[in-house]
Amino acid sequence: MINIKSLPKPTVLLELDYNKIKQANIDELKKLDPEWEHIESDDFMPNIEANAYRELHLRQEFNQLALAFFLATATKADLDHWGVIFDCERLKGSKPWANYTFSLSEAKSSDITINKGLALSDDESKYEARLLEDIVIKKGELKAVGRVELQVYTSSSDVQTNNITTTLPYILSTKANSEFKLGSNVESDDDFRFRIFLSMSDKSTAGSKDTYKSYAYKADERIEDIKVENGLKDFSTYVPLFLGKNEVEIIEGIRNLIADFCTVNVYYYSELADSLMKQRIEDSLNSESVRPLTDYVKVVEATPKLFQVEAVLNCEKNQEYGLIQTQAVENLENNLRKLRKIGESITLSEINDFLRVGGVKEVVIINPTQNIEVLSHEIGVCNDFNISTATI
Repeated sequence: MINIKSLPKPTVLLELDYNKIKQANIDELKKLDPEWEHIESDDFMPNIEANAYRELHLRQEFNQLALAFFLATATKADLDHWGVIFDCERLKGSKPWANYTFSLSEAKSSDITINKGLALSDDESKYEARLLEDIVIKKGELKAVGRVELQVYTSSSDVQTNNITTTLPYILSTKANSEFKLGSNVESDDDFRFRIFLSMSDKSTAGSKDTYKSYAYKADERIEDIKVENGLKDFSTYVPLFLGKNEVEIIEGIRNLIADFCTVNVYYYSELADSLMKQRIEDSLNSESVRPLTDYVKVVEATPKLFQVEAVLNCEKNQEYGLIQTQAVENLENNLRKLRKIGESITLSEINDFLRVGGVKEVVIINPTQNIEVLSHEIGVCNDFNISTATI
């Protein structure tokens, strides 16, 4: 995929230089009146300067409007219109959910099933929530726990929807066990732009990797990374299935080989991953309009490979060591997050570069002691760091 950040600045954009604009106005005035002499104290100068500032602002406005005509630079509603061209819609986000305890007023002589879709609201009836799956209160028992989804696209909410609005033939009360979590806000411009480019693979009927990735990303806004691999293993893995085997065993080996060949492993990762995310990806990828009939899609959550970073920043004398430490930690966190890709290893030299901010003479990495080797089904996640400073 093209790296849009490497694209040159569009030539249609106007130069924003006040002094050049001012000088151009002066030169134009000299053409109109050759005898006029440019003196800063001249009565004309305030008008020339005002016009130069006005032109500068108009150029800025023009540039801002022009950027909307490029997919690489369009933002907000302008980017939404670009999405229409490629039949790609910005994801609204994900609705947060919470576990709720449902209680009967008295035990029943038979099981009571509370159906999926049960509606709940807050005290002011401003917010609505829905039960995500059927739950059963066993006979003789009073309570059962089920997942309730707030019908708002947001990362989290402390709204209490404890009022059941669905009519029931028995008395049922409910109480939230926690606030609503594991949702997400509307898709960012950068993420949406990435999916617009990726959506160009949606038209493929061959089941390409990018096609699977595009449909997987559509499933849930919270997804951070997707990796698609064929299920076929290294050939040496299959050799023992055939050497010295009888006819029945060889046929079984061939079946295993064909099964792996037709398997598509889709690995996904998100800090907010839950069973709903996996189900949404599976639903998105198993449509007959998405995958070839010969493909068997296997959706698997990537395994986090946790590591810690401990380092000493040897700094030059007379530096603001606290500021250096803060900048180094922020740079490390931001860049490790960018490197957080399924199957992507992380090297010591990269960690060294992230910590080497202004004022740092040398970075001494104590941990890790070697490169973080990440397997194809894993993702490198830094879960702790300890960065200190010292003076050379």
